[in-house]
Amino acid sequence: MKGRWILLAICGGGAMGLGMLGVLSSALLSLWGYAWRPWLTTVGFLVIPPLLIAAVLTGASILITKSGENKEAGYGHETLHWVGSTLLLCLGAAVSWGMLQFGLLGLAFSHEPEHVVLRDGQKMLAVVNSFLDVTVEYHAYENAFLMGKQTLINEYYGSGGYDPFEREERPKPLETQDFRE
Repeated sequence: MKGRWILLAICGGGAMGLGMLGVLSSALLSLWGYAWRPWLTTVGFLVIPPLLIAAVLTGASILITKSGENKEAGYGHETLHWVGSTLLLCLGAAVSWGMLQFGLLGLAFSHEPEHVVLRDGQKMLAVVNSFLDVTVEYHAYENAFLMGKQTLINEYYGSGGYDPFEREERPKPLETQDFRE
């Protein structure tokens, strides 16, 4: 039984801790002119929902086991235990399903391909947003986890849903804004 409480604390606390750490560290990095690279957001949507789902199901398991141990409850205890356990599992499953859908939806909308490029002699990170219109934002490249917060160059490619860097012949942008000046 003690192991289940530890598992609940690890899963729930880990997921909440990761979320809070992400928010606080983003705010601190922003003060210094840096930002997390977009691939870390995608990883967050892959890691945090399963941890929260594990915490919900572990908590339901602990409550069901604890309520089953109360044998002094008297008449009808088994029926109440069965009904309560069923409701608790249904609620846990519904919450888990919602978190899974939120995670998948967040994953779908948070994915932004990145490309490390050399532009005008400067190493930059090109972040592609191709949800409805294709735009590429260039940021200063820092390392595998960080990029410059400020957009240095913004290119607009029009309607699409493609990555201009993955085309055999790279299309020309329709509009370019250079913020380095």
